[in-house]
Amino acid sequence: YTVPIEMQLFTLFVPENESFLKYFSSIGKTGVADLSQQEAVQLFTLHVLRNPRSRYHLIYEYIWEEEQGPKGEYASLFFRKPTKSFSLPKVEVRKYNTTLIDQEYLVYSENKYLPIFSTNFFSDYFGSSDGSDYLFMYRDSKWGDNLNIHASMVTEAEVRTANGFIYYLDKVIEPMPNIDEYLRDKKDEFTVFYDLMQRFADYTFTKVRPEDKMKLYQKSYRIISNLADETGAFGSNRAMKEMYSLFAPTDKTMTTYLNEKLLKNFESIDSIPEITLAYIVETQMAWSLCLISKIEHLFFNMQGDQTEISRNDIESAFMCSNGVVYGTNRVLEPNVFITVPGNLFFDKDYSTFLIALTQADVMSRLSNINENVTLFAVNNEQMEKHNIRFSHEKSQIQFFGSDGLWKPIKADFLREFVLDHICIGSLNDLSGEGFIEMQSKNYIHYKDNKIYGGENISQNIFPKVAQKIENEKNGMLYLLDNPIKTRFSFGQLISSDPDLEKFKDLLIMANLLDTSYVDIITDNKTPMLLIISESDYWTFFLPDNNAIDKAFTDGLLPDITQPLLSSGIDSIRSFCNYHFIRKNVIFDDGKESGELDTNQPSKVADTKNSYAKIIVNNNYNNLSITDLSGNVINIDHKNANLLVSKGVVHKISTVLKSEL
Repeated sequence: YTVPIEMQLFTLFVPENESFLKYFSSIGKTGVADLSQQEAVQLFTLHVLRNPRSRYHLIYEYIWEEEQGPKGEYASLFFRKPTKSFSLPKVEVRKYNTTLIDQEYLVYSENKYLPIFSTNFFSDYFGSSDGSDYLFMYRDSKWGDNLNIHASMVTEAEVRTANGFIYYLDKVIEPMPNIDEYLRDKKDEFTVFYDLMQRFADYTFTKVRPEDKMKLYQKSYRIISNLADETGAFGSNRAMKEMYSLFAPTDKTMTTYLNEKLLKNFESIDSIPEITLAYIVETQMAWSLCLISKIEHLFFNMQGDQTEISRNDIESAFMCSNGVVYGTNRVLEPNVFITVPGNLFFDKDYSTFLIALTQADVMSRLSNINENVTLFAVNNEQMEKHNIRFSHEKSQIQFFGSDGLWKPIKADFLREFVLDHICIGSLNDLSGEGFIEMQSKNYIHYKDNKIYGGENISQNIFPKVAQKIENEKNGMLYLLDNPIKTRFSFGQLISSDPDLEKFKDLLIMANLLDTSYVDIITDNKTPMLLIISESDYWTFFLPDNNAIDKAFTDGLLPDITQPLLSSGIDSIRSFCNYHFIRKNVIFDDGKESGELDTNQPSKVADTKNSYAKIIVNNNYNNLSITDLSGNVINIDHKNANLLVSKGVVHKISTVLKSEL
């Protein structure tokens, strides 16, 4: 570094000799000569920044193509500065992989980011600018209004030289571990929590060390936040602005929690579902710098739960290269443990369903104590029986396709499956009968503690309530013996019912039904009603074959024995569209009546963007409709309420007329 320092532009942070002597004494060395070359580079590069930085430019960093000044949008929030320092490689042993257990890895770190704190930063970050937040994180340091370079106070700033700036410090900037390295090396303090983390650790071979040809590995974490990443939670684009915070329970605290909360339900930590452990670990983390003055006032955990934290919960603090570690005497518990899905976390048989809930990003709603919900859950065995499983080997939820292969499940398919099992509000009694809109916007029918989704009905598999669990916080949990399945489309229903064949043929003639459509979620060929995406809610009144024959006899439909002109196709399309109610799902449950829009555009000349109407008169088990010709059609209850995706089908024995 001699030539670069002499010839190029730099910023140097320079401790006095006495500070170095104190540091060397603390690590059992007598001076610089006792350091290896790697140790010297590691230490020296923490005291050097590329480019000359005045105090102004240290605080108001030029980034994201704009200069940050006192009135800038981001002001002084870019407080982490990239250095060329690193952690010395260290051997780690994998503990929790069935195929690679006890494998050794020589782990290295990427370059470190050096935090620089100022009064300006704490003011712009809405913390305490009097130094109290800083001293809570750096308990053996002094606060200087001038600048604080990590744990060192600047005693003299902006010493200008021909090729840069010097800042004199009261302490040596000691080598900075990242959070993962700090926990790893902090013996007998956070070993239990760190051991939980290691169940999610991965090691990736990335390069070879030149001097001895040793393989070097990067460490990372799956499922939980990657506390081994030097850049922080958001990657290099936001590394100068963001870092992690970890509320690490001490060994005594973590052991007590596990014994009292989990090991009553499981024989050992190894038998606890991975998803349960992941929620415990992740809830102790935050993706931003947590200042005590702010979190005592308001704090939300990683799941969005508001959590109370006081300084009495925090016993120690240590600033790492990628975030701050607060040693705590309390485990922050996720709301999901005490709300509707809570019981599932303490039962190993529901891990796949829990992972599905997490990947579908619905846990925050299920754990919201301000809104009641009802959750229907199904166990691992039943999910796999119905072609959904979790592969521990590949750490992914998989779907068994029609090609006979297990493959990663598509995100849209998984989300729809999950939302089919959630509804808003607390359903206290399923012993009666009714229809429920699920969060997927599909409907199910319940009767005598059985559930009927569209696909359930088509497969003749009806989920039954095995157990009902009321939650005092926010709703109800029902354990089912089979999953709810609603993916039964209008096209599938009309194609499987011979009594509707002639109306189906009309839909095909009108280019409303695509019989060769390939479902983008399941990759299966399935008939598709092409207008279905125009609304989330539909009611279909489908005339049977006899009704269609009479419509031809009465001249309501064009002659299809001859080639159809475009006017004939348009006539058939209008005829079909008048049998569809858009933006409403109507059952014969006695609830909704009134004048509703069909899917046929209105023929009234002065009306724009409106649709021909139909009148619905809804009595319990007795639904009737009045068309524009004045005809009243009564719907037989046995032909009503046929559930399909996005709506319901009612079979009728008389066609509807949109004209007098």
